[in-house]
Amino acid sequence: GAQAQVVTARVDLSNEKLPAIIESTITSADLTQVFKFLLPESDVVVSGRATGTLKLSGNLMSENEQGEESFSLRGLTGTATFTELSVKAQDVALSAAGPLVIDFRPNEISFHSTQFTGPGTDVTLQGAVATAPAGHNSLEVKGRVNLRILSGVSPDIFSSGFADLAITVGGTYENQRVTGRASVGGASISVLLGDQRITLANLQGVVLFNARQAQIEKLEGTLGGGKVTATGGAQLAGFSVSQFLFNIHGDKVTLNYPQDFRSTVTADLELRGNPKIQFIRGNVQVHRTEYTKDIELADLINQRPQASIEEGGEFKFAETAVFDKLRVEGRNALVMRNNLGDVVASLSVELNGPVKDPVIEGRITATRGTLNFRNNPYE
Repeated sequence: GAQAQVVTARVDLSNEKLPAIIESTITSADLTQVFKFLLPESDVVVSGRATGTLKLSGNLMSENEQGEESFSLRGLTGTATFTELSVKAQDVALSAAGPLVIDFRPNEISFHSTQFTGPGTDVTLQGAVATAPAGHNSLEVKGRVNLRILSGVSPDIFSSGFADLAITVGGTYENQRVTGRASVGGASISVLLGDQRITLANLQGVVLFNARQAQIEKLEGTLGGGKVTATGGAQLAGFSVSQFLFNIHGDKVTLNYPQDFRSTVTADLELRGNPKIQFIRGNVQVHRTEYTKDIELADLINQRPQASIEEGGEFKFAETAVFDKLRVEGRNALVMRNNLGDVVASLSVELNGPVKDPVIEGRITATRGTLNFRNNPYE
C-alpha cells in the first residue's frame, strides 16, 4: 500500500492562542488524492509523488472573516521544500527540474520559481496565490505543453504537437483576475467517430482566456485536403466548459460521411451548446458525394442495426450532438456507381435530430444516368 507519512506537532495548550510547531519529512508521498481534491471537475486523471520537508509555526486559534476566534490553520507560516516532485497527467509526465520551495503565509501561498520538464513540455511556475482576505495574487505560468494531454478528455481523441502557454493570476483574494494566452502551431487532433477517424491537421491558432471565458483569436487548419477556420468562444466554470458557441468554415473538405459515402463539401456551420447537448446548424454546399458500394435489396430489407465498434466508449459528442435545420445543397453532386446503376443527382435536403440517426427531409432528383432493375437498364 501507500507509504505512511509522519507529521509531528507540538502545541502549547497553556496558551489560549494554541501556538504550534508542525514538522514532517515527506518520502515519496502519493499525490493522487490531493489532485482529485484540487481538480474535482477535471476529466484528466492526474497523479504524482513528492519527497521533501515541511515546517510550519503559528497560532491555531485565529480570527476568522466574521471577526471571531476559531480553530484554523490560517495562522501558520513556514516553508515546504520538495527535493523531488513529479506529476503525471494521463501519459504526460512532468518533473521539477530543481527543488520546489513553497512559503506559507496567513493569507498567501508563494511559489519560488520552479521549472517543470517532460517529453515536449517545459513550464516555469512562480508567484503567490491569495488564500484569505488581504491576500494578493501574483502567479505566473509560462512555457510549452505537450498536447498529448488532451487525449485524456476521451479515449477516442488523439492529439500531437505543442502549445505555448502564458497564464497570469493577479488581483486580490476578493477580486481575482486570471488572464492567459495559448498558441499552437503545426498541431493535430484526431477524433474517432463511428468507424472512421477524422484528423484536423496543421493547426495554427491563438486562444485568449480569463477566469470566466475563452475566446478564439485565430484558429485554422486542414481537414481532408481542405482548409478549416474557426471563431467563437466558451464560458468557463472552474476547469470545465459551461457553454460554447463556435462558427466553423470549411472549404472543399473531403470526408467519408455519411457512412459509405466519399464527400467533398464547403460548409458554414454554427456549433453551440453545453456538455450535455450540442446543436449543429448552417449550410453545406456539396461539390461531390460518391457512393460506390453494391446494394443487395434482400440485405437492405432484412438488415439490422450494426453495433458500433466504439459501443460503450464512443466519443461523447457523437452521442449528444443534434442537427438543427442543417441545409445541404448540391447540384449534380450526388454520384452513385454500383450494381444498381450509374446515376448523377442533385440534392436539396434538411437534417434534423441526432447526428448518429438524423431525420432527412427534402428532394433528391436524378438528372442523368442509368438504373438497373431486374437486369434491365433504365435511362
